[in-house]
Amino acid sequence: MTDRTYRREAGIRARAESPTPLRHSAGIAPAFPVFPRHDDADLTTSRGYRLLPLRRVLVPAAGRLHGHRLGVPAHAGNQPCVWCIVVRTVALLVACALAVPVFADHSRRLPAQKIATPPTIDGTIGAEEWAGIAPTAGFVNQSDDSPDRYGTTVWAAYDAKAVYLAFRLDDPDPKAIRRVEYRRGANVEGDDMVMFGFNPFRTFQEDEFTVFQVGAGGGLDVDWAGGRAAKREWQGEWDAKVRVTDKGWEVEAIIPWRVLQLPPAGVRDIEINFARSVPRSQTTLLWSNIGSDDRYEKNGVWTGVEIPQSGEANTIQVLPYQILGTGKTDGTEFNTGLDARYQAGSRLTGLMSVNPDFKNIENAVLGLEYSRFERLADERRPFFVEGGDYLQWGGMSAKMFAPQRIRTFDVGAKAFGKLADDQTFGALVTTRFDRETALAARYERTFKAGNLVRFGVARLEDKVSGLRNTAAGIDAFVQGERWGGDVILGHTDDSTRGPGRRFDADLTYRQRYLNGYLGWQEISGGFLPRLGFAPRTGFRGLNGGLFYEREFTQGTVSEVDAGINVSDLRNEKGGGVFQRMVESFLSVGTRTGPHMSASVTQAEYANGFDRFYSAELTYPNNSPTRRIELAATVGTVGGRRFVAYGLGGNYRFANRLTFSSGLEWQRIGSDREHQFVFNLGYEIDKYRSVSGRTIVRDGGTNWYLAFRQSGNLGAEYFLIVGDPNANAFRRRIVAKVVVPVEFGGRRR
Repeated sequence: MTDRTYRREAGIRARAESPTPLRHSAGIAPAFPVFPRHDDADLTTSRGYRLLPLRRVLVPAAGRLHGHRLGVPAHAGNQPCVWCIVVRTVALLVACALAVPVFADHSRRLPAQKIATPPTIDGTIGAEEWAGIAPTAGFVNQSDDSPDRYGTTVWAAYDAKAVYLAFRLDDPDPKAIRRVEYRRGANVEGDDMVMFGFNPFRTFQEDEFTVFQVGAGGGLDVDWAGGRAAKREWQGEWDAKVRVTDKGWEVEAIIPWRVLQLPPAGVRDIEINFARSVPRSQTTLLWSNIGSDDRYEKNGVWTGVEIPQSGEANTIQVLPYQILGTGKTDGTEFNTGLDARYQAGSRLTGLMSVNPDFKNIENAVLGLEYSRFERLADERRPFFVEGGDYLQWGGMSAKMFAPQRIRTFDVGAKAFGKLADDQTFGALVTTRFDRETALAARYERTFKAGNLVRFGVARLEDKVSGLRNTAAGIDAFVQGERWGGDVILGHTDDSTRGPGRRFDADLTYRQRYLNGYLGWQEISGGFLPRLGFAPRTGFRGLNGGLFYEREFTQGTVSEVDAGINVSDLRNEKGGGVFQRMVESFLSVGTRTGPHMSASVTQAEYANGFDRFYSAELTYPNNSPTRRIELAATVGTVGGRRFVAYGLGGNYRFANRLTFSSGLEWQRIGSDREHQFVFNLGYEIDKYRSVSGRTIVRDGGTNWYLAFRQSGNLGAEYFLIVGDPNANAFRRRIVAKVVVPVEFGGRRR
């Protein structure tokens, strides 16, 4: 069952369907979508829940990019000259960047206030603790600028060690405050919650904004700029405390400077924003309203902050692991390895992994939804998650680097971070001794909000077969007050397939409720990034879309999404139909709980027509811990009848027992398949839990059960029965211990 979320990447309106997750540190997995797919990838993310529009604003979201060919000259063999393409592209980008006017400055400002004595972070806002700190209020609804009817007040201060925040959140009915989650790293989006985001570099770029979340039950979560693995030693020791009062609830939080990437020391204006969510009324309130069209340049500014010298010494954090187990197939298992993180100041990070344990990390599971093209599940392995955003370029229709392609390695290393306020980089290399070496690198330069250029390269060498593959590309985005555009260039050189190219450009339009794009995309048949993801090749043509999205602060209807996607793609050679598609959709959310959506899709391919009629129902839409979802699709695939049904849901009991499940059934003509996923978890306390997952497919059944003590500082312990990622149950029991070690002292 999916939430049809239409997201932006640097102003591009793009479709990224995500299943509804139940994010859980004990490994509870999501229900899965059953709708047919004509887009490029299945993004089985852990963040697909659609209650909070602010999440789509502040947290990086993958999108699908399209393009337009701009007169690339042909050379020998009818292949374009790469250097000619580069020169033309860079010239176009520079011209566009200079032509786009600077945004009008609509953001709020908050004068910085430095304190001599830090407050006690206990959830109680003492008058004497915050004396002399001027509060700020004036929150508004994101959709229409209507004033906050609850009452929200924020205090913000800092010293040389940390940032300190306090929130007083009035509520006319304190008993109705939702406060289910109490753990660090939990999904708090179903609770009453506050969010506060920071970008010390003030670049107004989405992927450079770190967002902290605190739920009314004490649950904590964070989305780090650039991406970061879940281990607490690596995330830093930020903290928050809450308490519910007879007038609402209160929050106090501490964010040590050393957990953030920081510019050089000195007085700076930094980018900030605050938000509050009240899920029972489906209300999201912002301190500095960036609007329904997600204008990052309207984030607030904290003026006159004295950025301290980096609070992080050059430290090495090592996580060695030891595994001991036995099984019917593998016999006695004895394995060891380590992950290491090197923090050089506050802006540069290095990682190394030796003999990583990927086998015992629960992979994402793709649903059965129909697609004519390859799909890609999300990446969960910590080595690739940490700093993963620094290695993304090319968009989703031709993603130039996808770490899922690297199944395993013996040794891997990664470095990423800031070269300057407006420059980031990422680099990775992995090797399987005497077999395979992979590397990827990306550089990004930002100019102003929405305007940036990225350069990236990836290379794979297979020493056994002699295979070599290189993929390189340039992405560039410009965005004005309403009009914007992008140019995306890709080139591959493969030892077996030869050269390939990809060239896109889009013209985009966005305003408060209406967004659209029109572009041309061309990907040659020889285009093959072996370390990337390019499921569709050998075509050229037009595509476009127009979308309306609005949320309402009053009345029965809480939100409406509607839109249409069209494409007319022709085969690269011969001009026949590659894909000619029209898709329309309508999604309506209600304040009382139900969320309904429907879509109609008709697509023509060289070997026939596909036609689908789909409908979904979610109830209630404003609770990620207790809801049920239904979905159905009927139609035809190449003249054969297509039918798909899905039933899923999740429920969290008061005794901390949680389950989620998803059942899918699909038939194309006489071919049938089904999949059933059932997840169960029990929280013993904040850091100990028992979880399990069962997957039943046409080909067999697999299940596993695990005990884990993790999420806190210090050693972590795991006991696993079965194999989380096998196709069928394996008689196996494994114990794993991870003991962190740190070398080098912190300066503070």
